[in-house]
Amino acid sequence: IMKITYSTLSILVKSN
Repeated sequence: IMKITYSTLSILVKSN
C-alpha cells in the first residue's frame, strides 16, 4: 500500500 501511495505522489509531482 505504501508503494502505491508513493507512486501516486510521483504522478502528482510530475503533473505539477
